[in-house]
Amino acid sequence: MNTRINKFTFRDFTTAWDGLHDWFLNHEDRIRKRGGLTYGSELVSYDNMIFIERAKLDPKFNFGRTLGYSRKKWSKLINNYINFNYLDLIASEIRSREGKKSSNYNYTFHFDNSHGSGKDCLISLTFIGRKGAEHPVFIYNTRASEVTKRLVFDFLLIQRMVEYVYGRKTHVECICFIPFAFINLECSMMYVSDRGVKCLKKKAGCYSPYQERLMTKYNKWLTVDLDTVKYKVHKRAAAQVKRDANGNPMAGIPDLFARELKLIPSNKVKHNEVRRLNEEINY
Repeated sequence: MNTRINKFTFRDFTTAWDGLHDWFLNHEDRIRKRGGLTYGSELVSYDNMIFIERAKLDPKFNFGRTLGYSRKKWSKLINNYINFNYLDLIASEIRSREGKKSSNYNYTFHFDNSHGSGKDCLISLTFIGRKGAEHPVFIYNTRASEVTKRLVFDFLLIQRMVEYVYGRKTHVECICFIPFAFINLECSMMYVSDRGVKCLKKKAGCYSPYQERLMTKYNKWLTVDLDTVKYKVHKRAAAQVKRDANGNPMAGIPDLFARELKLIPSNKVKHNEVRRLNEEINY
């Protein structure tokens, strides 16, 4: 198998979200040449290494209007993946080492999958301090990621985790590795609806095969009777794409800005994870 690493550099999480959509929506031919493929309604890019200069998402990013997300969705994400006892131990060690400013460190936080429904998509965050480096850095490893809805939510989650460890004002860089990144027709139409069809760039005046499929369904959903959409996931996406007379998504989900979503510790105690960290933590 001829595997190639797709390398990207972005200024922050917001430009990463836009840049990855540009990669998927406008470079189908290059994705295929580098081993990617279309799998049903999905367009897949393998082995993606993403460097992000600052781990920040635009605080005005509107998860409600853009993606139909609610606070309940955010709470579920936190409760599924974050063990705060574990995170507190790592944060304590890092703050101690950062205070000395004289040594290297590498501490890895392993994500939970408490609900059993997360499919272990989030694997780990490795916090790295390097002697003489201008900024700390962390490496984010994930099994797979759907780019439009899931990845941007995960970006905010790991931003909040980094702020929890280093504080909100610290400049932290991110290296993100996603071996299986993809978009699908239903979710990516939300991006097109939010950013406008101009984000789809024709080549020689023509859409690519995936762009053609997307636009065919997108134009259908602009006028579809939502009661005729069979599957719930499709109906939710269609309700975000279709607009009312005032230009707002028919789903009617309230605004939910990134700045409103905080990392709130739960009361769950997982002693086995705390014990494992104490046994494995690297000084």
